[in-house]
Amino acid sequence: KSRDVKVETQFLLLELASPAAPGHGGETTEASDGGKKTVAADEDDAGSPCFAVILPLVSGAFRASLKSSENGDDLVLLCVESGDSAVRATCVENAVFVAAGSDPFQLLERSFQAVADRLQTFRVRTAKEAPPTLDCFGWCTWDAFYSEVDGAGILAGVRSLREVGTPARTLIIDDGRQDAT
Repeated sequence: KSRDVKVETQFLLLELASPAAPGHGGETTEASDGGKKTVAADEDDAGSPCFAVILPLVSGAFRASLKSSENGDDLVLLCVESGDSAVRATCVENAVFVAAGSDPFQLLERSFQAVADRLQTFRVRTAKEAPPTLDCFGWCTWDAFYSEVDGAGILAGVRSLREVGTPARTLIIDDGRQDAT
């Protein structure tokens, strides 16, 4: 339901009703000339799940986000703002990206790449080199102790990891002190 879309939503992935028959639905993509084109759904996709992604964008001095309508009319609203009363415009070139497909993983991968290509302000994960710290095994005390962290427990945890041949190279001591409620 649209009422579940919270203010300032930056990313929305939806599972839509399945296409009723072959040729219904499809996928809209950006053409090389900047226009839009629609590719019909494959006949094999009939009856399979369909997903849509809505990505509010940052464009120039503006940023977009989603929220549910306050009128109870089951609408999702796109909010575009600068946060600066001195900034005025009648047009925002890139406010939102919307796409659909039958595989949510491929849909997200293609969508983020399309946005990266369009905006030229970031690179997707696959185009970046992973930092060396990614290869280091780490341990966070929250996973073992939640808010009941103590020194003896930390030492016992580190020892047990070393004894089984997986010593932690990074240790995060987290007692859950920050409460989100």
